[in-house]
Amino acid sequence: MQKTGIEMKGGLIMIGPKILGQAKEMLGRLLDDNLDLIDRAYVGSEAGLTISLSVKIEPSKKANFQVVECAINFVVLRAKNQLHKEVSETQDLLFKAVEALRPKKGSGIDSVTISNPQTGQSVELKARE
Repeated sequence: MQKTGIEMKGGLIMIGPKILGQAKEMLGRLLDDNLDLIDRAYVGSEAGLTISLSVKIEPSKKANFQVVECAINFVVLRAKNQLHKEVSETQDLLFKAVEALRPKKGSGIDSVTISNPQTGQSVELKARE
């Protein structure tokens, strides 16, 4: 594809003042059109607001034209949530083993006491159905 442009000092120009002027105008319009959302996003932010503006320029199917695409990107509402829990793959087996020691109601045993002789701590497991 042969690109054509306007002749200016120093050679052929594909992107000149008209194209950049159009991009500036479009970016300004995006900022103006989104003012309410930008304000809401800023007020609701904890650490400021980042607004990303982008300009894409590519050849048009029409001779001597360029396509200018402008975009705006910012976060209006950031969802933030956190859960924290320590988990062990082996704990569940331990709890099941301890529960297996618990006597059943009607077995003639009312409770079982498990003691740690090193710490002196003990746990009593009462009978359940």
